[in-house]
Amino acid sequence: MAEPPRLHLCDVAVAFRHPLTTADGTYPMRHSVLVGFEHDGVTGWGEAAAFPSGRWGTIDQAWDALVSCDPEGRSDMPLADAALQAAHRDHAARLQGTALYRALGGRPGGITARLTVGLVDEPADLVRRVTELVATGARAVKLKIGPGRDTTHVAAVRAEFPALALSVDANGAYPDPDDPVFATLDRLGVDVIEQPLPPGDLAGCARLRTRLEARICVDEDLRAVSDAMRVVDADAADVLAVKSMRLGYEASLQILERCRAEGVGVKAGGTFDTAIGRHHVLAFATLDGVVDAEAGPPAAYLVDPLGDYPGFVDGTITPIEAPGIGITPDPGGIAAAVRSLTVEARR
Repeated sequence: MAEPPRLHLCDVAVAFRHPLTTADGTYPMRHSVLVGFEHDGVTGWGEAAAFPSGRWGTIDQAWDALVSCDPEGRSDMPLADAALQAAHRDHAARLQGTALYRALGGRPGGITARLTVGLVDEPADLVRRVTELVATGARAVKLKIGPGRDTTHVAAVRAEFPALALSVDANGAYPDPDDPVFATLDRLGVDVIEQPLPPGDLAGCARLRTRLEARICVDEDLRAVSDAMRVVDADAADVLAVKSMRLGYEASLQILERCRAEGVGVKAGGTFDTAIGRHHVLAFATLDGVVDAEAGPPAAYLVDPLGDYPGFVDGTITPIEAPGIGITPDPGGIAAAVRSLTVEARR
C-alpha cells in the first residue's frame, strides 16, 4: 500500500552576517520553516520565511498552521500557504524531472540579481557593506533608507561605485510625495525607489512617478491579487514587488499576468530567504515580465544559507539545471534546526 502524503517541517534559526536593521528594528537572526512535501517517493521543498519583525505573520503562527494542515491541502495562514504552494510546485517539477523554472515557463540564462543592505548609521559603514557585496560579484544592490539615512548615504555609495545599479527601499518612511529627498535620489541615479510613501497612498505614488526618472515600486500594499489590481488601476507604480514566498505562487502568477497585460513591471522580491526560498525566487525571476530580482546568493547575508546556490557570473545568477529547485536539504542534519516534525495525511 502506498505511503500517504506527508509534510516534513523544520524550524530553523540562522544568523545574519550583519544584524539586519529595518524600520521595524534590528535583528541578529531570522527564523524560517522549511517545508518538505513527500509523496510517491519524491519530496518537494518550500519555505515559510517569516520576516523577523513578524509584520506578515510570526514563525510560530506559520509553524502551528503547517502542523495542523492537510499535506495536500492549503492553509488560511498566508506564509504557511505560500510555503505549501512552493513545496507542491517543487514536488511536481521533480516528478516530471524538470527544473522548476522550466516547469513555470521561465527562460534559460542568467538573471541580473540584486542583494540588499539594511539601514546603516554611517555612510562609510554602508560603503563597506556594499563593497563586500560587490566583491561577491553583485552588480545590483538595494539600500534600505529612512530620514537621516538617505541621500548622504546613497551619495557615498554612488561616489565609490559610479556604475553600480542602485535601488532604494524606504518602507513607507516618507509621508510627503513632495519631499525633496526623491529628486535628490533621482539625480544620484537610483533606478528604483521602493515603497517611498506609506501603504495606502496610491495617489501620492502616482503623482511622484510622473516627476522622476527612477521607477516607483510598490510593495507593502500587496497582500492579495486585488491589492495589486488597485495599484495598477491607480497608475501608482512602474513596478510591483511580488514576493512569491509571501503571496504564494498562485497569486504571484496572477499578478504577473495582469502586470504584463498592463505594461507594468514586476520585481521578484526576496524575504532574506535561506537557499530553499531563494531558489524559488530565482525560478520566478526567469518569467517574462519580471524586470528586477532580489535573487542574489543567500550566503551574502546569512552565515549558513542551508543549501547550495549558484554564484554570480557578471552580476547574473543562472538557475540550476536539475529537477525542481535543484537542491534537497536534510532536515535531520541541519544544525540550525530549532524543532522538526513530520505530519502525515489523515486517512
